[in-house]
Amino acid sequence: AIALILLITTIIGLIVFVLLQSRIRQPIIDLSLFRNHILSIKLLTMVVVYIVMAARLLIYPFFLELVLQYPTNQVGMLMITLPISNAIIAPISRRLVDKFGSGRLIPIGLILLAFGCMLASTFNTQLTPLGYVLTDIVMGAGLAMWRSPNNVATMRITPQNKIGVVSGLLNESSLLGQTLGILFGSALFITLALSNINLARTTPLASMPLPPLVFAMHRTFLILAIFLGIMLVVNLLFQTTHNSSNKNPEALIS
Repeated sequence: AIALILLITTIIGLIVFVLLQSRIRQPIIDLSLFRNHILSIKLLTMVVVYIVMAARLLIYPFFLELVLQYPTNQVGMLMITLPISNAIIAPISRRLVDKFGSGRLIPIGLILLAFGCMLASTFNTQLTPLGYVLTDIVMGAGLAMWRSPNNVATMRITPQNKIGVVSGLLNESSLLGQTLGILFGSALFITLALSNINLARTTPLASMPLPPLVFAMHRTFLILAIFLGIMLVVNLLFQTTHNSSNKNPEALIS
C-alpha cells in the first residue's frame, strides 16, 4: 500500500511539475527541447542503458553468492570487471568518435550491450569466473563505446544556449535510469523467480532453491537484451531519418 501511495504521489508530482514548467517564462527545463525527436531518443536511450546497468549491479551479486556460492570478497573482485573495462575503453571510444563519427559507434555500443545481456541470460550453475569476466568485459566495452558517442551526438544537435540544460538532462537521465533499474530489475527478477516455483511472495531470495534463481536470471537479462535491441532499432531509424533530412534541406522546410 505504501509503495502504491508513493507511486501515485510521484506521478501527480511529475504532472504538476510539467504543467508549471510549461507556463513560466524561465523554466528549469525547457520542454520545447523534447520536440527534437533525436534529442528525445538520445535521452531515452540513456535511461534504458542505465536501467540495464542498475539491474546488473543489483542482480549479479545475488546470483554469484546464492547460485555459485562465491565468497563476498570474490564477488566484489568480479564486479569491478565492468568498471575497469569501461575505464580502459572509454578514452579509445572518444578518439574513435573524432575519427569515425558518433553515428557509427552508437549502434556498435548498443549491440555489445545487448550481446552482453544475452550472454548473462545463459548464466547457470556451471558458470566459471572466466566466463563471467568475459561477459562483463563485453558489457563494459559496450557501455564505453556507446556513452561517449551518445553524449557527443546529443551535444551536436543542441542549440548553443541550451547546452547547459541538455548536459543536466543527460545526467538526470542516467540517474533516472539507475533508479528505475533498481526497482524494475528487482521486481522483474523476483517475479520471474516466484513464477517458476510455488512459493509465497514473501519468500526471501536466500531461501529459494537454485532452479528458480537461474530461471529468473535467464529471463530477466533476455528481456533487458530485448529492450536494448529496441533502442538500437529506434536509434538507427531516427539516425537514418536525420541523415536523409540533412542531405535534403527541402525536407526540413516541408
